[in-house]
Amino acid sequence: MPLFADTDSLVDSLARNLLDEPCVAFDTESDSMYHFREKVCLIQIASDATGTILVDPLSGVDPGPLGAVMASPSVTKIFHGADFDITSMKRDFGWSFSNVFDTALAARFLGWPSVGLAAVILREFGHEIPKGPQTADWSVRPLPANMLEYAAGDVNYLVEIYRRMVRYLQEAGRLRWVIEESAAIADIHAASPLPAPADFLKATGACDLDGSDLAILKRLFAAREAVALKLDRPRFKVIGDDALVRMAISRPRSPAALERIRAVPRPVASHPEPWLDAIRGGLSDPPVEIPRLRRRPPFDPRVAESIDRLKKWRAGASGRLGLDPGLLLPQRLIVAIATAFPASVAELAQVPGVHAWRCDEFGTELLECTSRPGHAD
Repeated sequence: MPLFADTDSLVDSLARNLLDEPCVAFDTESDSMYHFREKVCLIQIASDATGTILVDPLSGVDPGPLGAVMASPSVTKIFHGADFDITSMKRDFGWSFSNVFDTALAARFLGWPSVGLAAVILREFGHEIPKGPQTADWSVRPLPANMLEYAAGDVNYLVEIYRRMVRYLQEAGRLRWVIEESAAIADIHAASPLPAPADFLKATGACDLDGSDLAILKRLFAAREAVALKLDRPRFKVIGDDALVRMAISRPRSPAALERIRAVPRPVASHPEPWLDAIRGGLSDPPVEIPRLRRRPPFDPRVAESIDRLKKWRAGASGRLGLDPGLLLPQRLIVAIATAFPASVAELAQVPGVHAWRCDEFGTELLECTSRPGHAD
């Protein structure tokens, strides 16, 4: 069984010990499949000095001292797929991050065909990791032994994986690429405390509804949001989009009529008030006007030409390097570079997201793909 830092004094001691470590592996488990307000339920930590330690934020222990480790530039924080863990911890604990290394990103920059943690462990150590309780409710307490073992397994290999990947990346001349891209992940914003509101116009079947039906559907979506928040349950566990669309079409006015709609779950039919209120409100609202598509401004042909050349360059370079084209030069950067018309590598470096490694390695080639105003091709 993995060890727990289950008191504030132990977490504080753990954090002080980790600050002396050159590298520490981290992972988290959350509960979005079971709650409307997602939260970090477990933090897994591994280092040479401490071994594998679990910290349970739901136990009442304060994980705050670990924030100093996350912010320390002298400690490399190793994650496998860092974005979700970092945005979640920023949301829940307000931490900042520096010196992050993402081993999933490293695997992609090494051109490995499978970059999941289980695939990486199998490739490097020959060990097959069972899938385990990936979709379990990590907010339940006490956590059963099999879930604790599974959670610990996510960090047990990461420090050694990191060391191997650093060596592989140095041999390939790509270590700096991963370090810079990992630093960008460390700077991403915190996750929202609540999920983004669902768009009723994107529900399957909504495009077939008239404005009056859409007014009802809009109210029903708002009612689901309120119920999900009150019950702290994911939207899909309250009622699905398809059932709300059927309710908008049927417009039931009574509990019995609501219950007759087959797609309506029993708990909704048993507590009909918020849904019937939403239908009544929608009936009194003005019809929803479908937003018209805005006409796009004329597209500069020079931009289109640059985009085409950048895509052709990306296809050739990614094939030569054995990299995913979207990793080498994402579509968003192709458009950003083409519309910025950089005239020099220094100007190219000012395009958000390009990062220094692309400028140093491929800057001249990228500039040759752009069509600059006032210059003939």
